[in-house]
Amino acid sequence: MEKYIIIEDNGMDYHAGSKARNDIDKIALDYGYTPLKVRKYKVTGAVNRIRQFLVVLYDWVKICMEIKKGSNLLIQFPLTFGQRYVRLYLSLIKKIRKVNVTTLIHDIHSIRGKDKTTSLDEIRFLKNSDYIICHNDKMKNLLNEMTIENQRIISLDIFDYISDFYAKKDIRDLKKSIIIAGNLDENKSKYVYRLKELDNDLIFNLYGPNYKNMNQISNIIYHGQYQPEELLNKLEGSFGLVWDGNEINTCSGNYGEYLKINNPHKTSLYLAAGIPVIVWDQSAVADFVQKENIGICVSSLFDISESISNISQEEYILMLNNVSKISEKLKGGYYTKIALDKTINNK
Repeated sequence: MEKYIIIEDNGMDYHAGSKARNDIDKIALDYGYTPLKVRKYKVTGAVNRIRQFLVVLYDWVKICMEIKKGSNLLIQFPLTFGQRYVRLYLSLIKKIRKVNVTTLIHDIHSIRGKDKTTSLDEIRFLKNSDYIICHNDKMKNLLNEMTIENQRIISLDIFDYISDFYAKKDIRDLKKSIIIAGNLDENKSKYVYRLKELDNDLIFNLYGPNYKNMNQISNIIYHGQYQPEELLNKLEGSFGLVWDGNEINTCSGNYGEYLKINNPHKTSLYLAAGIPVIVWDQSAVADFVQKENIGICVSSLFDISESISNISQEEYILMLNNVSKISEKLKGGYYTKIALDKTINNK
């Protein structure tokens, strides 16, 4: 049975989004999927948007003509352009070619932004899928509440992070040294600008774009921004922090609430680098962290200092060993392959 994946040109930016999509592309191609390319350009202005629409339209008509009957088609969601119109082509492909469509979710914008119009479009698109690969069981339950059939939904557990980076366990010491990697824009990560309110025995090492304060506080150190593969080699600290929103006593706002169903890609970044994580205890990824014993779950950033103090050197070494096992799986695409197998073998 033929297997295809829709490939969009995502580029390589300084944030995690394109890395996650590019990794899925690579895993699927290595796993025997045939690429079906849809061209995408960065466009501005009405004329260029019309031109982009015609290009995407042409590519999808071509896909509809080329794809073999009864095959499997993998799509990464959301599409970066023309999603509303692509849904119509998917209906045609399914009807004419009897293709089984698997949609792998990266983001659900309507949940993060509470946009009812987008929500309806997203539900319609997902309902066109024969299988949906979502982040975790909490997202699976939410999709089920959105009238999408539970039996078609497969939990990924955690995103893979393809890399040939080798993490040396003996370079990590148990210290109150915390890594924060990602978009450091104040509108996205306002909590970062309140770290000075925490215990001053904590050291924060920041990595990513859009940081404003630039080493104004002695225990908050900005290290710059790097491409994803470079970043694995640059991270300094004992734990990687997965947090979002405006507050330091909890994860708040749309971004904070989104953590309750979302698997942040930065979690996979830290683990691939061999670093235990600190996560919000109400986040969806907390279940995975606890099950695998690969970090600490806290309700507030005010709890970090005491939580680290309560960890023995032996317990930290055990965490590092557990992280090392997960790291090897992430870097080899283990979790994605397991999910794809379930869509092909109807398990």
